Amino acid sequence: MAPSKKRLFQKNSRLKPFFPLLLFSATSCLAGWPNPARAETIEADLLVVGGTESGCAAAVQATRMGVKKIVLVNDIEWLGGQFSAEGLGAIDENRAHGYDGSVPIPRSGIFRDVIDAIEERNAKLYGGVPRPGNTRVITTSRPKVSEAVFRELLAPFEKTGQLKRFSNYRLQRVLTEKNCVFGATFLSTDSGDELIVRARLTIDASDWGDVIQGSGAEWDSGPDAKSEYDEPGTCRSRDCHRP
Repeated sequence: MAPSKKRLFQKNSRLKPFFPLLLFSATSCLAGWPNPARAETIEADLLVVGGTESGCAAAVQATRMGVKKIVLVNDIEWLGGQFSAEGLGAIDENRAHGYDGSVPIPRSGIFRDVIDAIEERNAKLYGGVPRPGNTRVITTSRPKVSEAVFRELLAPFEKTGQLKRFSNYRLQRVLTEKNCVFGATFLSTDSGDELIVRARLTIDASDWGDVIQGSGAEWDSGPDAKSEYDEPGTCRSRDCHRP
């Protein structure tokens, strides 16, 4: 499959992550070590780049679908992306005007697993209150609580070896062949060791779309303009959000 405006790269199979994978118009500054201290090569069925909420969800869903060998590579130690490392304490859910505090759409899948676990922890921390705080959203969470929830979400599959996670590894190079992505190389920000992962399928769940940019694929960013997608709640053109 030729690289295109997509967040999913594949050769032989398909997976769909449950959380949206967000791209931003930015350049990734990937610091590297000039001479790797040690190199390790891993063959996998699935490579997930990024320990964000979407990356964790994609990895867990893949395990539930029976993918046998999954590698998740994260550029930092914390898991959970916006929920944790990026400090989103008030978790947004779609809601219309006149919001009355109820859940606007049925919670399901991994999102429900995460939210239920967060609210259970909140209740233990705050005297039985699962949704503390006076906010305009439904569920709130301290970053370290959310991070612990995502870590527990991955833990059973890491224990069995179905999922292998690497923390503090930055993307160095995207491996491509005949217009297909077949893996990536990474450098440890702790030791300078090199990690090479070759996979049948690669999912870009990074914050900045590092795999997409590094693959040479066409990519885009910004709001879904009304002129292009007939999106009623956004601007006529993308330029309205630019300074």
